[in-house]
Amino acid sequence: MGYADVAPTIGRPCEAAFAVRWWGHRNGGGVNDEGLRKLASLSTFGACETAIGAGEATVTLSAAQPTGIGPTSVQAKIDLHVPYVVIDEAAATAAGLDLGGAQAIEVVLDGKAAPAKLIRTKVTVGELSADDVEVAVVADAAPILGLGFWWRFDWAPSEDGATAAVSAMADPSAL
Repeated sequence: MGYADVAPTIGRPCEAAFAVRWWGHRNGGGVNDEGLRKLASLSTFGACETAIGAGEATVTLSAAQPTGIGPTSVQAKIDLHVPYVVIDEAAATAAGLDLGGAQAIEVVLDGKAAPAKLIRTKVTVGELSADDVEVAVVADAAPILGLGFWWRFDWAPSEDGATAAVSAMADPSAL
């Protein structure tokens, strides 16, 4: 049993669908028929068309991106190995985020587990935006734009891998 099987039972069908879709795109569409059926099922079950991002931009992958969280903007580096958008407590306070009901989690940053508070909010990066993005608030951490924001979009990396054309996901139920 894999993550795509477990995720719906813990209330995360879109995360599973986006993970299957992201993996398929990174591996040249290498998802078998069973995986494609699972993707379509997860996407329908989770109504994932409501979770996709909006906008279009070309991003430089090595450069920090101006990232809006509420009325606050931080310079966040892109790290596709981190599952969340990560900000520090000062940025969360400046954004007016209510951490009272946040879920306590741990996130691995620079090879070390760090306690964090997990909330959901709108995140913008230039012309790109996504609602209900998981943001991990860590006491003292450099801002990171993790996979939880980026897999809500379609990506087309440049040949040299330095940039990516990013656009709203066309169909969350298909590759």
